[in-house]
Formats: sequence, C-alpha cells, structure tokens
Amino acid sequence: MEGTIRLVRATVYASALLCGLGRSPAWAAEILLDTSTPGATYDSVLDGFPGIAPLDGTGDAGGNALAVGLKDGVTEERAILELPLAALGGIGAAKISSAVLTFNVDDVLSTFGPGTDFDGTAAERIAVATYAGDGAVGLDDFGKGSLAGAVDTGETITDATLATTGPVRFAVDITDAVRTLVAGGATHLGLVLSTDDSPTGTSIDDLGVGGSGPPGVDGASLPFVTITTTDSGPTPTPGGPTARPTPTRTPSPLPTNDLAAGLFTTVPDARGDQLAFYYDARSGFTTFLNVHNAGESSLTLSLALYGPDFGDPLEDVFTLAPGSTRTIDVAELRGRGLPAQYGIAFVTAVDGAGKPVVTRSLAGNFTVANLATSSAWGAAAAARTAVQLGASGVSMPAWGASIDGESVLLRAVRPDRLSLAVYYDPATLASPEQGGNQLIFLSFNDVPGDRYAAEAAVTRWALTARRNDGQPLSAPELDVLGVQVEHLESVLGEQASGAAGSILLSAGASGAYNRLVFFTESLGTFATGYLLPRVAP
Repeated sequence: MEGTIRLVRATVYASALLCGLGRSPAWAAEILLDTSTPGATYDSVLDGFPGIAPLDGTGDAGGNALAVGLKDGVTEERAILELPLAALGGIGAAKISSAVLTFNVDDVLSTFGPGTDFDGTAAERIAVATYAGDGAVGLDDFGKGSLAGAVDTGETITDATLATTGPVRFAVDITDAVRTLVAGGATHLGLVLSTDDSPTGTSIDDLGVGGSGPPGVDGASLPFVTITTTDSGPTPTPGGPTARPTPTRTPSPLPTNDLAAGLFTTVPDARGDQLAFYYDARSGFTTFLNVHNAGESSLTLSLALYGPDFGDPLEDVFTLAPGSTRTIDVAELRGRGLPAQYGIAFVTAVDGAGKPVVTRSLAGNFTVANLATSSAWGAAAAARTAVQLGASGVSMPAWGASIDGESVLLRAVRPDRLSLAVYYDPATLASPEQGGNQLIFLSFNDVPGDRYAAEAAVTRWALTARRNDGQPLSAPELDVLGVQVEHLESVLGEQASGAAGSILLSAGASGAYNRLVFFTESLGTFATGYLLPRVAP
C-alpha cells in the first residue's frame, strides 16, 4: 500500500466517469500533497527571542518543529511549508475544483525558552496565508503571503484535552488562492500558518503530545493539501475507459453448511473492506455519502455509482488520510454526468492498479434529503469484509491482499427474513410521489475481476402482512431486480391504507447473493429511515 500511496500522491490517479449517455467521459483526479511528495519542505521560523533578537517582523531562526506561537512584544513563530505543484501536470486553474489544507493540533507548548512562557492553551485562532514558493523554506518567508483563510479552534485545547481526544484536525478551504497561484505560473504552493492569540504556543507537527517519540505518535500528521481537479492532465490509458460487461450469473447451487456460514452473513458489518450506500439523485432529492478511514494508513478509494439496472457506473477515485472523513455530495455528481436516478454506490479500497484490496478500515453512513418536504433520513453504510477460500475452508485474508472475487472475496449480505415491525397508516403520511413511504430493495451479485463490479440480480420476497390489530392482509410475492423503490400501496394495494401494520419479508432460497431492504416514512419535515433488521425463523 505504501507504494500505491506514493503513486497517487506524486502522479495523478484518475478514473473515467462513465455516464452511459453517449457523452465524452469526464475525468477527475484528487491530488494529495504531503510529506511524501518529492520536494516538499517544512519548517518553523522564529522572530525575536529575549536577549538575542528583537521582535521586528523579520525571521531570525529556522530549523524548528512545526508550530505557531506568539508572546506579544517578545517572540513569534510561524509554521511554513512549500509544496511542489508539479503533480498538477499542467492542469490550468480553471480545472481546479477545490483545494483544502488539513492540519492538526497535537500538542500545547509551555515555552520556547527563558522569557517565552505561554498560558498552556492552544491558539484560539490560526490564520493561513499563501504565496508563490521557490522550493525551500527560508527566513525571508516569515513575512510572506496573502491571507487565504483562518480557523477558530473552538473550545479550549490543552495537553489534558488532547490526551483524551488525540490530535484535533482542522480544514481550511484555499481553493481561490491555489487557483490564483497556478494561474500565475507558481511552481510551489507556499503556506504560512500564524496566530494573533497571545501568549500561546501550539504544535501542529506529527510528534504527538509532549513532542517526543517518532513521527506519527498519537495519530498526528504534518499538514497536507488535497487538490481536486476536473481533468487529470496526463494522457489516459490508450483506448480510454471501457464499459464493464454485466453478464447474468446464476448463483446456484448455493454453498451450504460451514462454507455458506463463511461466505454469507445476514447483517452488514460496521467496518470492512467495502461500503455500500443507497443514494437518490432524482429531481427533488439529493444524498450525502460519508466515508471514514478508521485505519492507520492513507487509502486510495474507488467510488462507483450504479443506477437501478446496474448499467455502466459513474466512477471516481480519491484518497483518504488515516482517521479522516470524506463527504460526497451526490448532487455535485449530477453536474459530472450522474443521471437523475436512484441507485447504489460502492466505495472500495484499491491498489495502484485499481484492484480491490483488504484493509478492514472503512466505515460510513449516508443521508438522503427530500428537497420537496425539507426532510431527510439516513442510515449506516453496509460494510462488507473480505474472506479467503482455501483447502481448509474460509479464513481471514492478510491486510493488503487483492480481492479477486474468486479466492479472496467479499462476504455476501444475504438475510433470509426481514422485519418491518411497524409502519404508520399510509393515509396519514405524505403522498408516495413525495416519498411519504418507501420500501427500497437492493438486489445484486458481485462480478469477479481485476476491478470491483456488480450486476443486478433477482430476489423473490414472500410478504406476510398484518394490520396493527392482527388482521392478516393478502400480499403477492414480489420479485425485485437491482435497485427498486416501491411504496406500501404498490406492494399491498389499497388495503394498506386505513391503519398501521407490519410486514415480514421472507427471501426465496435462490436468487441474488446480496440483498438489503430499507424503509422510510415522512410527513412534512419529519422523516425516518433505516435498514430492515433480520429476524430469526
């Protein structure tokens, strides 16, 4: 994985966005500039020190751990870094869609030395200035830069609070500043972090509380910049992206006994090697996908959004630092070729060749917003964990192993009985057209290959429905294919109205390997939604 991370950071790892509408594919890339970027330099420059130099606005000494500090009239330290922009590969300013600086507070400094004592709290404000760098941090960079943004660090941060919370991370949007520098031909992005909060000393390096030990202690990291572009710059693979076939594979005969227990699970994991999300990008709806890297290494992640029939997905690739979270606005993807549809999104950790790999580090959730009613609902992402098939049966694969779908594969989420314990009278909810109630079915198979792919598959559900007084309701069996959104009236007919009730869903013995069912209800601005739980026979 370390080699993969360097490839992504230094090269520009791009993926085709296949929209399936006959348009030329759009390209997107996320470029991470950090300590592993060749030519990146970091230093803190001190201005003024009792008995040595006055505080006069010019740098006096470098060679310090990264920090910001200020004692009025006595001393000031600014953290400075220069990051090469060569990874942009000639991409113009107009192609930069976002640039974000991420840094952490990992220690509170008590003094720089005699006469420079601080108050034991981190700076309440940290400002970020940018300038066109020359590739090396020097004393003359102390006074450089135009203000690009600032953060309020919030509640008081001390060594005691950091011992409980770990490093506290902040993000600053520097998009406009980076665009300006790129448009002006800058070769390096210069960043100066400072504070006007006296007397405080704040460490923003990767040495952890107390400033001792090897880099990375306590999960801290040096500042880094994430630049997202709408064009990858380098020439794509000859022939460009190709549409994935979606062959019909019959999952029969199904494994049984111990093998089935190893390959199938009845409930999703909370954390794993892949995340599956429902999304709704239809007119009047939008969705936010939240992805968290709970591991200790940066990950390259593949995002694939399929529509209801699992045709060609819209795809992207991004990196996620350890311990960090990424929010994906599906509405923004509408502008990059995603049709106005509902569907399923997969986030999978991959290596430099785009092959899925074992990390056991992904967690997340999603929120679907109903713009017509100003309501929203959400649920945890369905995490899936890989297992390995061998002569001795099913075992846990090694970290970093390729998930080929044959010898190492993702466990299928395959419940047999799901319970909708209570639904409200549909007549008291918003209309089905406004999402008053929704039964959301996801039914699919994995397609083995060098990259993760999925295809629509059929699940037959038998429904046992009752009113809240126990009266049974007749309900036909329901075949679902791919991603299918129904409502109570479409499944149970007019008999669903007039009272609350419940439904037990029982899946047929054959059919799709993976099946998930969500249920949502809304009235006005109030909404709820959740993954239906599995119940024992």
